[in-house]
Amino acid sequence: MNYTNDLIDHLIDSNKWPDFPAVIWKLIDMAEKEYEKGTIEGFITSVILFQQIAEESIKLLIRYSNLVQKAQLWPIKLDYSFVEGKLMFGQILSELKRGIDFKNKKKFVKSCTELNQLRIKIVHKLVKIPLDEIEKEAACAMELFRTMINSFFGAEEDILFLLSDLTRNINWKEFYDSTLDS
Repeated sequence: MNYTNDLIDHLIDSNKWPDFPAVIWKLIDMAEKEYEKGTIEGFITSVILFQQIAEESIKLLIRYSNLVQKAQLWPIKLDYSFVEGKLMFGQILSELKRGIDFKNKKKFVKSCTELNQLRIKIVHKLVKIPLDEIEKEAACAMELFRTMINSFFGAEEDILFLLSDLTRNINWKEFYDSTLDS
């Protein structure tokens, strides 16, 4: 499939728009349950899961952003591929910062950054942290996670509205076909 056909195929079928992998909803539930256990193991696990969910949220917003940019620039080809597996958290976050603007972007980025810093502190310096401090850091991580996920849902709503508006106001298939005739 060529670039234009692929783009139009994605735009006219919202089922082909980016989405979370199904496992994310299970991980969110698991992270909250682990935190609620009130154990050191539960706190550490929840922090790791919160950060991983944040990373997947960032990746999803990048995929949304790329689709919006491609639609807005079409028929100019935006040849951009986001290689998710080869980037560290900070690099992925930098990719998001370069994308489109959306509601609560600064708040989302800030909460993701702070959540990642907490995860690094807990995971990479585990033997140096007093155990009672892990509970405090996990409580902070839970608050950051809630801020991040609420900001994410606001951003997602904002971007999905933009995508819907783009697809509702332009008959992409008809527009593409008319360019072939000229």
